[in-house]
Amino acid sequence: MRMSELSGRSGVAIPTIKFYVREGLLAHGVLTSPNQAQYDDSHVERLRLIRALVEVGGLSVASVREVLAAMDRSGPEEVLSATHRAMAERAAVPAGSAAALRGSAAAPAGTAPAPKGGATAAEPSAGESELRAFLEGGGYTIRADNPGIAQAGRVLDAYLALGHDELVELLPEYLIAAIAVAQADRAVLDFVDGRQARVAAGMLGTVLGDALFAGLRQLAQEHVAEQHRRDSRRTPGEGRA
Repeated sequence: MRMSELSGRSGVAIPTIKFYVREGLLAHGVLTSPNQAQYDDSHVERLRLIRALVEVGGLSVASVREVLAAMDRSGPEEVLSATHRAMAERAAVPAGSAAALRGSAAAPAGTAPAPKGGATAAEPSAGESELRAFLEGGGYTIRADNPGIAQAGRVLDAYLALGHDELVELLPEYLIAAIAVAQADRAVLDFVDGRQARVAAGMLGTVLGDALFAGLRQLAQEHVAEQHRRDSRRTPGEGRA
């Protein structure tokens, strides 16, 4: 097929397809003349994958390039690591953001306060330290360099800076829910045949699964809030025999 048909089938505009080719995300077509190339179904599938990672998954082009390169050349563990790095980059909070929340009104504009206790950038933050201690105490099998530790640590830093220490106390409940989701991610692979297809499914489940879970969480929050509202309206003797 020509690029015009490739664009129509994939839903990606021709200038964007050319950009993906230049950036190394999409393979060149087979040249049939100096100015013409032919593409096949593999290009359609690749473009749909790129589009999902960028538009739904929210990954940058650079991150997509890294994930796809790992998918093409590496095993499942390397692909998972590349995917985790890409997602950590997507969710990255500028260094010092949590510390800035603790700043006083007297601090000059644009100046972040010094970390408490003389901590340096090389030292783990309070949130990351809390998380690492919790994981070590619970015997969880997680690599020390998993980017999710720093990502979750930054979130905890923000909560702590705002005076909401209760999130740290609820870490077990959050992790139980996360493990249940991870088990569902793993179960999906049992329905997929072929190494490459399983690798792709695992990667998609990780990236798009975040967006899916965010939507489902909103639904669950509304459901729980409605249940709580109904329960609070019941009289003490209601429902008893």
